Amino acid sequence: MFPARIDLLRYDLYDARMSFENQDYRSILRQAFLERIRANRRYSQRAFARLIALNQSSLSQILSGHKNLSEARAYSVALKLQMPDDERDYFVALVRLEGTQDLEMKRRLREQIDLQFKGKILKVYDLNLDEFQAISDWKHFAVLQLFELKKVKVDETLICKRFEIHPLEAAQIIERLCRLNFIHIAEGRLVRTQGPVVFKTGARLTALTQFYNDQLERAKNALAIQEPTQRIAGSETLAFSEEGLKEARRITDAYLDQLVEVSKKDSKRSTVYQIAVHGFSLEKNLKSRSPK
Repeated sequence: MFPARIDLLRYDLYDARMSFENQDYRSILRQAFLERIRANRRYSQRAFARLIALNQSSLSQILSGHKNLSEARAYSVALKLQMPDDERDYFVALVRLEGTQDLEMKRRLREQIDLQFKGKILKVYDLNLDEFQAISDWKHFAVLQLFELKKVKVDETLICKRFEIHPLEAAQIIERLCRLNFIHIAEGRLVRTQGPVVFKTGARLTALTQFYNDQLERAKNALAIQEPTQRIAGSETLAFSEEGLKEARRITDAYLDQLVEVSKKDSKRSTVYQIAVHGFSLEKNLKSRSPK
């Protein structure tokens, strides 16, 4: 039983563009497609193909790895997706790399890409964008907890069914969790990698803000559709000094640890829950303080 806990996030705030997360052009296309699906759940692959001036069959083959995008078409696709110049050049370079069969030439192209986009790519890896993404999206931790359920085989189909997400997004989540070594494939099955998932930092981050905003939004939805017996709820309005607030944090940590133990001992685990504790000042004029 391995819990996934966000206490804080350990990286400094940064503004990285998603294209430079990816090391192959297909991932960039999938990312662009998923962004449109998130904005409109009815957005189709046919609509995306039309946007980038490809027929749907060709796009499907390209995304699945059965066909390559030509370098000339890659430039056109980048323009239609309105990529900034550096992202467009990176995308086209990755297409060129993928289409090269000669191993020595492929090695040289890889070196050229690393050199040309060194600052941007290293910025992403130094800050570990995968972990940033995993933290900012609640679904990654939810998927990890599926592995704790009894008599359940975790795969794309199960993830889509449990959390109502697109198959392409489910595949992307699995891919990212594998890269992070949170899960791996053993004997043809996805399995949870040993060890808990805990992120810590003293900084306030957009990823952490996004994560908690998503939590609050899902809590609002749960209030509307779930019965009181299906939820855990409680609230208190209290006054604290700075020392008292430190003690409240300690007690909160102990409480979450106890809930982890309850889950461990539950031999009939069947449903994934989000347990969140939020304490915040109600006072309008509270000064913002940077964490030390």
